[in-house]
Amino acid sequence: MSSDSVEVRAAAAGARAKILHEDPEAGNPDALVQALQDPASDVRSEAASALGNLSYKPAVVPLIGLLQHPEAPTRKAAALSLMKIGDASAIEPLKAAAEQETDVVIKPIYTLAINQLNRPADDDWD
Repeated sequence: MSSDSVEVRAAAAGARAKILHEDPEAGNPDALVQALQDPASDVRSEAASALGNLSYKPAVVPLIGLLQHPEAPTRKAAALSLMKIGDASAIEPLKAAAEQETDVVIKPIYTLAINQLNRPADDDWD
């Protein structure tokens, strides 16, 4: 994760996520949370995606912060990750970000994430 190469850092984030997905006791996802601040969009997006796939709730606050990032791919990855994590505390920040969003490609992703977070959980159908 500390390589000078963007490609290596992105691959390391993906590999770390795969290992943690297969064995949650194999390590700590905090390195992925730190990677959300990487200068490279590819690394931030890979880390955000990994944290969403892991449903790592401690990443919610840093991901919410990325909803205001100047780069659209980072905002997109953050919104999708928040949706995957499923923490309802992200709904209001997603709504606020959607209101400010000017990118026509990203705005529907916020709507998708909000709609998914508003859906009742499958076990609420009893």
